[in-house]
Amino acid sequence: MTGHPSNLRVGRIPYANLLPIFHGLEGGGAPDGVTFVDGHPSELNRKLRDGELDLSPSSSIEYAVRPDRYLLCPGISLSSRRRVMSVLLLSNVPLRELPPDPIAVTGNSDTSITLLEILLRESLGRGNLLLRTELPPKAALRRYPAHLVIGDEAIRAAVDGVAPHVTDLGEWWWRETGKPFVFALWIAARSAWDERRDPLSRLAAALLTAKRSAQASIRRREYPWGGPDWIPPGFRDAYWRSLSYDLEEEAEGLSLFYRLAAKIGRIPAAPPLRFLEIGGGSAVVKCVITPGGDAMIDKGMKIEDVLRRYPQTIPVFERFGIDCAQCQLSEFENIEHGAKVHRIDLAELLKGLNESLAVKG
Repeated sequence: MTGHPSNLRVGRIPYANLLPIFHGLEGGGAPDGVTFVDGHPSELNRKLRDGELDLSPSSSIEYAVRPDRYLLCPGISLSSRRRVMSVLLLSNVPLRELPPDPIAVTGNSDTSITLLEILLRESLGRGNLLLRTELPPKAALRRYPAHLVIGDEAIRAAVDGVAPHVTDLGEWWWRETGKPFVFALWIAARSAWDERRDPLSRLAAALLTAKRSAQASIRRREYPWGGPDWIPPGFRDAYWRSLSYDLEEEAEGLSLFYRLAAKIGRIPAAPPLRFLEIGGGSAVVKCVITPGGDAMIDKGMKIEDVLRRYPQTIPVFERFGIDCAQCQLSEFENIEHGAKVHRIDLAELLKGLNESLAVKG
């Protein structure tokens, strides 16, 4: 711990979407010794990677770009299961009539820009140049055919009706994939975990408590955290009910987002999700288990894809008698078929593969 600040430095995004969580933390839920640092998502991403924060709600794409430097708090995210209402593409013409001209995007986001690029390419076959701008929405729309906005700026633009056409990126993603979208994760610096494991573990547990309290209030349609007065009460109610703070089925959408981000070259490969362990002072960091009980590597994945994404699995395949270098079918054969051909216990093979993704803290 030599040279480390005495307090945990925790990022705080000043948007309405995270008010419910920070209300729980600041109302006595956070352990002693926490200092909150305000900033927009892209700013907090930078502070986290530069070692100026220990933990922060940060863009999901930030984790994928540098997975070896981070760990995730389990069970919590900022997601949408359909519409998100605060990540909006404002445009002067309908979505499918957008010209090939550059599109303005907010300077405060990283994940949403990657999501827009994926949706334009995969849904519309478009390759519009995306230009970051600090222009307000009205000014941006006088110069560009469309403008991506996020957070409270997006809500204000929607409430004020500044654009004739508005596309909700959470809903657009859901229409294309049928899956939730994870905009932000609670990301811890691995260096902070190595040096300050106990306070980080306690804070991660406090986050889950704050999440459950917020979800209970939302179900009762009670909002003790208030919210900006300029947001109409009906909008606030619909907004908080549209968000998800879980990371269960949401992890499926996150994995798909990472695969598509890799496809368009924004990240090298879809990373495994690695979580810090809460409670008991454990030093183990586990990879994610997705809904339905399947781990990060499942029986339907092609062996070649697993080897390319997770080269640490090669010794596992060899231990089970599958010589990946000599096998001519690995490019086409999935794990289930490979286990059958080699007369291997599928459950044991999957267990070994997924255990190879876990790391010791």
